[in-house]
Amino acid sequence: MNPQAAIEAARIAAETAARNAYITGGSAILVALITGFITLRITWINNKRQDDRWRADFFLKIKFEAVNDFITKLNAT
Repeated sequence: MNPQAAIEAARIAAETAARNAYITGGSAILVALITGFITLRITWINNKRQDDRWRADFFLKIKFEAVNDFITKLNAT
């Protein structure tokens, strides 16, 4: 193999490796973005559920207090 052919083969191999690395890097970035989006979405859903639970507990507590006040006032008369 002559030196010029070896240099050309090395250049082609380097270009191919660079192209593959670019594709791999782009794929890794895409996967990281998708994973991050899914994680943020799940976190948002879980926080919303927790807020809904707290809101429901709050209104349930107010309702029980109102019923107890009504019963107390009813028994007082």
